Amino acid sequence: YEFELRSKAAAADRIEQRRLAEIERQRLEAEQLSAFRIGKVDEALELFDKAEKIRSLIAAFDKAYARDEGTTPTYERWRHWAEKYASSLDPREWSADDVAVWTECFKFAD
Repeated sequence: YEFELRSKAAAADRIEQRRLAEIERQRLEAEQLSAFRIGKVDEALELFDKAEKIRSLIAAFDKAYARDEGTTPTYERWRHWAEKYASSLDPREWSADDVAVWTECFKFAD
């Protein structure tokens, strides 16, 4: 009889250990997903900031050229390239499809 009680107690302990391990696994998974989501938002904000800095640089150069009354063809080519580069980085310039793909990686439950 005691053997049977010990076996049942051991089985109950194993079940409880598995239950607690599953709770811990789910907690870690949620923590990792949260960190991933925050990282993705931070990346988008860094791209936003970089695009804004490039545009500020363009504006500063434009102002300097306005003072000097003119630009050069090389500057115009660089300016065009810099504007395209800033737009390619800026999340505000993403298409609806780009945003959809980006938000899918957040893995929100339906």
